[in-house]
Amino acid sequence: MGPLHYFLEIQVTKTSDEGLLMTQSKYVQDLLLKAGMSGCKPCHTPLPSTLKIQAIGGDAFANPHMYCSVVGSLQYLTITRPELAYSVNKVAQFMQHPLETHWKLVK
Repeated sequence: MGPLHYFLEIQVTKTSDEGLLMTQSKYVQDLLLKAGMSGCKPCHTPLPSTLKIQAIGGDAFANPHMYCSVVGSLQYLTITRPELAYSVNKVAQFMQHPLETHWKLVK
């Protein structure tokens, strides 16, 4: 069968000390393309913990399927990027009725 290199969208590389390095860089690139964000710049804090997000009072997002798909992909990404978990959890709370403002937070 051979050594493991790529499994369930996770790249696996053996390190010099016989450990394993797990990354999802290809998965992230594919997700950025899907969300139309391939030229975006990274930020250190995806979402401030003090931000209050409104569930109502804005325009409905035109493509709720895209919202759910991208947020679901971000949830899977937290396997190797646990620092994203808080932000992803906050935007996942609006998957039933996403607003334009929620999509801006995802982006």
